[in-house]
Amino acid sequence: MKGKVGQFGKNCNILTSLIVANDKIYTGASDGSLHTWQGNSITKSQKIHTKSLNVLNYKNNILVTGSSDCTIKILDINSLAELSSINCK
Repeated sequence: MKGKVGQFGKNCNILTSLIVANDKIYTGASDGSLHTWQGNSITKSQKIHTKSLNVLNYKNNILVTGSSDCTIKILDINSLAELSSINCK
């Protein structure tokens, strides 16, 4: 897969996690962003965490993310709206 040149910014954030759900690919990045892919193009990029997004899991239209910022976020897979946040500190 290849995004557009400059898609990840000047820091070239590393993709740290990946999951396939609902015919889309979701990747987490080292800057805490979540990227939604359709084919080989990023269709949405959203900052979810303040540190690296390390874990993605999916079930029943719920996307769960885990991060080095010690939080777990529970998101609606369709809108990526945050349904809940758990602080693990």
